Amino acid sequence: MRTSQYLLLLTLPLLLAVILQHAGDVPQLTDQPPQGTPPTPAIQLAITAVDRAFADHWQEHACTPAEPAAELQVLRRLSLALCGTAPSLEEVRHFLGGPAENRLAQWTDATLRSPRFAQYFADRLARSLTGVEQGQLIIFRRDRLRDWLARQLLDDVPWPQMVRSLVAADGLWTDNPAVNYITVARGDDEVIDTSRLTARTVRVFLGQRIDCAQCHDHPFDQRWKQKDFTGLTAWYSGAGLALSGVTDNDQQAEDAACVPFAPEWLPENGTRRQRLAEWLVHPENLRFERAIANRVWGLMTGRALLEPVDDLPHPDQPTPLPLIVLGTQFRQNGASLISLIRIIAGTQAMQRSSESTADETLTRQLSRHNALYPLTRLRPEQVVGSIVQASLVATIDQDSHPLVRFRRFIAETEFIREFGDIGEDELTEQGVTVSQTLLRMNGKLASESTQAELLTGPSQLLSFCSTDDALIENAYLMCLTRFPDQQELEYFREQLHSSAGDSDEHDDNPQLQRKKATEDMFWTLMNSPEFIWNH
Repeated sequence: MRTSQYLLLLTLPLLLAVILQHAGDVPQLTDQPPQGTPPTPAIQLAITAVDRAFADHWQEHACTPAEPAAELQVLRRLSLALCGTAPSLEEVRHFLGGPAENRLAQWTDATLRSPRFAQYFADRLARSLTGVEQGQLIIFRRDRLRDWLARQLLDDVPWPQMVRSLVAADGLWTDNPAVNYITVARGDDEVIDTSRLTARTVRVFLGQRIDCAQCHDHPFDQRWKQKDFTGLTAWYSGAGLALSGVTDNDQQAEDAACVPFAPEWLPENGTRRQRLAEWLVHPENLRFERAIANRVWGLMTGRALLEPVDDLPHPDQPTPLPLIVLGTQFRQNGASLISLIRIIAGTQAMQRSSESTADETLTRQLSRHNALYPLTRLRPEQVVGSIVQASLVATIDQDSHPLVRFRRFIAETEFIREFGDIGEDELTEQGVTVSQTLLRMNGKLASESTQAELLTGPSQLLSFCSTDDALIENAYLMCLTRFPDQQELEYFREQLHSSAGDSDEHDDNPQLQRKKATEDMFWTLMNSPEFIWNH
């Protein structure tokens, strides 16, 4: 018996109690405004500056930007980016019930204050910081690092301060979770792999992959020499492992520590790793601000502003104006990741349509310059998260019943294990295999999520939707975050009244017929191409 099945049996009595307690509940879809605030004047000025940079960039490259996307379409994009799932029906109804002015910005503000956002976005950040390998449990705790990152996000700790903590951390991986950035690099010989740390540090914080410079000068960027890699590695050479965790012994460290540019940014005092951290986050280090701006843009849209995300040009080389301005605005707004996300969410580029009537060549050009919203497939956890959420009316968050959260955890774990993890290079476009498609269409999760049984979303819609149009409309909002068009309405009206199968039982029982047709409608929507793209 699988572990998940065993745990489900243990929780069955509690599940029955919850069903009996809530069997008569009607989902509350009363219109309530989102609990957030509009952008501050500083954030609005930053958004305007980035929009102006895009407008100049589009004019320079003769790009006519796409029309604005529908508001609910943008809401879905933001929910996928910030929470890893499409919005719930409850959330959509509350959103539509709020004042139309600034409600996207208010929803974003409210979401950025929630643990739901912090946990999901922390997991995305952790992938870039430590990869996806599990490391050795005795000295590496991914869950502790992720929870620490989530707490930093909720407290709106500036990114430079977070980087200082990560690069210069000491102590135990449990007491000081930031130290897991260091301990994940422990090798089989119980020694920290400083070369591995150096490659990761430059890649994440400076936006440059220099792994090859361990053995020779960089073949594509002559500014990066082998001596640069060696010099950066030496800053970590004093770090070691002891019973007290990670410690620094700079007296035994190598003397070759140096930086590839701007040595004047190095402070005179502090441990080697503290001095390296200060050099990385220095206010004049344009690479630092552009690297995180480019990465967060990619995490939110599915594609970095400048690709690949870890191959940024040197600051004195031509750089797209939007990335320059976004990095500058990030610094000017306290180097806050939360402010950076607010700025990106408010830009016109984020809110453009992903559709184009131009030919293929021109469409690619528009997409390359972000004059179209980049169309990318959902990540595996976004697919399973959206399926689970679409099977329920209420939002799944930290306040949900433990059994609801448990079901989502089990569903995500099993689905991703079978579907496959996308890995740390998540901004690299990857195809979908036939087996992955079949799993999404015919797997256990798809079957369970579309059944109109117990307290599932389909059964709740059947209970409180008095008309076919209301049932169809709410199903579309649950699955695709939009209203059906007239043709879609007419099609599913017919399905709800036609025979649901070959069984005489269905033909003679209108309720069973409507139930089966509703389940088929949910299955169709969840398996539509629209469901698995970020459009």
